Amino acid sequence: MDDPPESEPGPDPVGPPSRPRLILTGVFFLAGAFRGLAAEPTPAEIEKQMFGLVNQARRTHQKKPLTYDARLAAVARAHSTDMSRNAFFAHRSPRTGLVGERLWAAKIKVLAAAENIALNQTVEIAHRRLMDSAGHRKNLLSDILTHIGIGIVKGPGRRYYVTQVFATPAPEVPLKGLRDRLLKDLNQARVARGRLPFQANPTLGRLAGEVAAETARAGRAGPVDISARAKAAGFKHQRLSMARVRTFDPREIATAAALFKPRLGRIGLGVGENTTRPDLGYGIFWVVAIYTDE
Repeated sequence: MDDPPESEPGPDPVGPPSRPRLILTGVFFLAGAFRGLAAEPTPAEIEKQMFGLVNQARRTHQKKPLTYDARLAAVARAHSTDMSRNAFFAHRSPRTGLVGERLWAAKIKVLAAAENIALNQTVEIAHRRLMDSAGHRKNLLSDILTHIGIGIVKGPGRRYYVTQVFATPAPEVPLKGLRDRLLKDLNQARVARGRLPFQANPTLGRLAGEVAAETARAGRAGPVDISARAKAAGFKHQRLSMARVRTFDPREIATAAALFKPRLGRIGLGVGENTTRPDLGYGIFWVVAIYTDE
């Protein structure tokens, strides 16, 4: 006969329970344990849950939803792992520095970036406390930041290390043929304003390239004697000028006011990419225009 259901009352058993009852009871508890393990969400599921909470909060406050970015998530997850393994809780890591340096190391180009961190037993508590903090709430509801990556790692005491990395991506700029494209854009803008187009000059282009590379290595726009350099290169001129722009988008050189004077002639353009200043950001360019003003 089958054993009665556990909810059904019956007489106390006489003597030790039979072996089948012990086996069945053991299977019941083991199955329950396996169900408990299977029900525990994975880190990816928890990260997805928090992403939903973030965009739900943004919708509540009439903000556009953030776009999830896997590369930002990898940076966030690495920082959460770092904090968990090395028993610290801070934006600055002894190994990787601040979020800007981590983005630099990952070669992620951003116009703006921010980071939130939390350490709580659930993502719901973490989200609520971040929203209750003015600085973290500002990042969560920013009108400037458009993308997010979330990295969550379980640490000791069943607490979760949470890192949220926010960013506004910089435009991707192909370097091949860039100077020709910049000159074309600049001349189109000049013609649209009733100005004559520039004439590209190889010597000025070489000098502009040298200055751009030097400026990028230095990470700042230092003094340059353009006339002396042009004279040494055998370039004859009456008046020579230079414009330098630090930008994520080199096309901004076409908006430099100095390049829209009525009478400008020959020009050389140079582009140097920042490789020495993590604080300026990966993907920052120095664009140099050297031109005759005669």
